[in-house]
Amino acid sequence: MLLKTQYLTLLLLITLTVCGGNLFAQDSGGLVIQGIARNSTNIPIPNKLVHFKFRVTNSDNSINYYTESEAILTDAQGVFAHVIGNGSNQTGSLANIPYEKDGLMLTISMPVDGSENIISQQKFNYVPYAYSALNGAPSGTIISYVGSTAPDGWMLCDGSNVPTGTALKDIIGLTKSPDLRGIFLRGTGTSTSYKNSSDSFVKGPSLNGYQKDKLRDHGHDNDISVSLSNAGSHNHDYNRLEDNSGTDVTGYAAGVNKRDNFSRSTGSDGSHNHTATLSGTINDANGGAVSTETRPINYGVTYIIKL
Repeated sequence: MLLKTQYLTLLLLITLTVCGGNLFAQDSGGLVIQGIARNSTNIPIPNKLVHFKFRVTNSDNSINYYTESEAILTDAQGVFAHVIGNGSNQTGSLANIPYEKDGLMLTISMPVDGSENIISQQKFNYVPYAYSALNGAPSGTIISYVGSTAPDGWMLCDGSNVPTGTALKDIIGLTKSPDLRGIFLRGTGTSTSYKNSSDSFVKGPSLNGYQKDKLRDHGHDNDISVSLSNAGSHNHDYNRLEDNSGTDVTGYAAGVNKRDNFSRSTGSDGSHNHTATLSGTINDANGGAVSTETRPINYGVTYIIKL
């Protein structure tokens, strides 16, 4: 009875995807479902072989169009996937299901002690196949991961070639994983709700694009000043040397017998200042917090992307 109790909440989060109605069922051979196996405490059940029974009925379950059973192995995250039509057929045919009718139901149950324990009943959801991954994440999902090796179904965001035959390459179109080593992730496009300090709406890179590092334009306050003291209004004295003929003596020639020394003063220029030129360099910033980039405090993780 413990087994019964554990799996009654097994598929409450099951996702049913039917592609193209009857055309999909006939041409592709089945109906794709995905789910997460959880125990009674809502904890995923990893690496477990679980037996299921699938029935396609009308809206009130009065008509059973198709029934099959299958044992499915969950993955390391407790997630499983199955294509209805590939299991052990019990009644009916997928090709004869009236997909054009509204209200078709998929009932999933677990046979326990000879009884059918219904754990999920959902209406068909006719949408294009969304290439959901086997672990519940859509292909192209990028998450941070503390590990150096990607788990199954994922690959490192290190610029490596994307394997052929994966939705990441064949549907999304990526040939190489994004190289996010040393890179911060940022939302693409332009915000219509938030502005930066320049009163402009913030803008991220294009999808699958990179932005180079930049430092916003800015200035620095300059508190350096140079001044010369003001001596006020003043004169300068000088001596004037004349010979006996009254002419200036700029050099002492031979034969000059008489020289007179007269004191004179310059005219006053009034109170005034003098200009000065300051030259030199401003040293670069240095110390333990200086580097070749501007960055916040951070923690190292590995980015991985879903195949």
